Amino acid sequence: MPAPEATPAPARPQRQTALAVALVVAVLAVGALLRFNAIGRKSLWLDEAVTLNLADAPYGEMIAAVVGHDAHPPGYYALLHPWMRGSHSAARARAFSAAASVATLAAFYLLARALLPQAAALMATALLAVSAYQVYFAQEARHYALAALFVTLSWCCLAQIVAGKRRHQWPFWLGIALSNAAALYTFYYCAFAIAAQLVVLLALWRQLGRRPVARWLAWQLLPAALFAPYVSVILEHAARLRSLAPPGGALDAPALMATASQFACGFLARLAGHYPGVALAGSATLGLLAVAAGLAAWRAHGRALAVGLAWLLAPVLLLALFPLRGHAYDPKHLLIAAPALALLPAAAFASARGLLRWAVAALAAALVAANAYSLVRYYDRGVEKENWRAAVAEVVQRVEPGDIVVFNPFYVRHPFHYYYRPHYRDFPVVTVEAPVAGRPFRAGELKLGRRLWVLEGASPVEVPNPEVNRALSGYPLLMPVRRYEGLIGTVSVYLYDTLRPAKPPR
Repeated sequence: MPAPEATPAPARPQRQTALAVALVVAVLAVGALLRFNAIGRKSLWLDEAVTLNLADAPYGEMIAAVVGHDAHPPGYYALLHPWMRGSHSAARARAFSAAASVATLAAFYLLARALLPQAAALMATALLAVSAYQVYFAQEARHYALAALFVTLSWCCLAQIVAGKRRHQWPFWLGIALSNAAALYTFYYCAFAIAAQLVVLLALWRQLGRRPVARWLAWQLLPAALFAPYVSVILEHAARLRSLAPPGGALDAPALMATASQFACGFLARLAGHYPGVALAGSATLGLLAVAAGLAAWRAHGRALAVGLAWLLAPVLLLALFPLRGHAYDPKHLLIAAPALALLPAAAFASARGLLRWAVAALAAALVAANAYSLVRYYDRGVEKENWRAAVAEVVQRVEPGDIVVFNPFYVRHPFHYYYRPHYRDFPVVTVEAPVAGRPFRAGELKLGRRLWVLEGASPVEVPNPEVNRALSGYPLLMPVRRYEGLIGTVSVYLYDTLRPAKPPR
């Protein structure tokens, strides 16, 4: 009797797998497109100019300068320098952050997939892909996007352990330890996201037992040992920062609303035009609803909910209670926790049924629409973070050899030098750094008798000295004051005619 023919395996699971892979690739492609779109269009702002000027130095000198003077650890600069390969391009520097942000998307999908079904994991990744907040910092030549990548990698490894689907866990414990060490060397505040991992393990004590807590504590000895040599540098920097401003940073209602708004919809409230208050309230409400929606996942996907809430809320509370300077609490420091917001409505969608499921889907659609509008406004050619490019172009257009340029405050020399670099040879100028706010500015010591420019930056990180323009107010202006508004701050350009006798200062 002939043997029966083998029944061919159904092709449906293969088609489903191929479709899932295609959808993941599509989501990552959309995220990459948003992050690289017009990446070099906007002017550098102050901190980005500091980054570019530091990266332009030889590698050893750059690391020494960061360790000696920069308020942040050297990990970001150590990786950016070889990426730049001698280039001065702002777009190239920003592309490093954009690439890190795209890698964060991939790691986040793996995290979400370990805790949630396929469709919900795709929803979470899609919400993160279109996040205007993530795109904003992906297009910034600073360390925030890289720090978010290392933190997300660490949480991705933790999610594999929390999900309990991996037989061999030591590679994930090692991944957590190494990612945490890299995160600390990139941004100090990553310590809050690391501490949140212990919170989630304690919250899941009944399901996971005591062993994961003990193992987490043991494995954290590795990043602690790797980071220990830098602790003395942190203490020196902290002492210097405390001398600049009194401690502050309490988590009050406006700060909480700004955090919820930016996490949910980026800087929509600042880009909304005539109705910033309405935009702030609406976007903050969307953020809070996303958190509240996650509570619907408690029974079916409690582990995903625990991960999302701990990762999102613990860093917020810890940062609010840990002020290093007057403006220590700033939502941008929490980009490392912001991805967790995308996990919560996705977990709710996977758990909810009936009308509640439709409500969660409507919330997700509202988040996508709000972020799309925020991104359209952000990409507008008229929107700048700080328009130092236009301010320096004004100087280049009118400058004469021998002019004096006063930087107020002194550290705005960084964006000026970046944009004026090609013109120093043809139009040499004398540069002067204004004293810090609260100290007198003595114009007579500048050996006047020529034209004098004042470049003034005013923002949460730029505090100009009002004594500069007060001391020069007796001299006539050769042009109206030029002011360039931006999302972060305002750049003002003054040109005084110091060839004429001065009137007594007002």
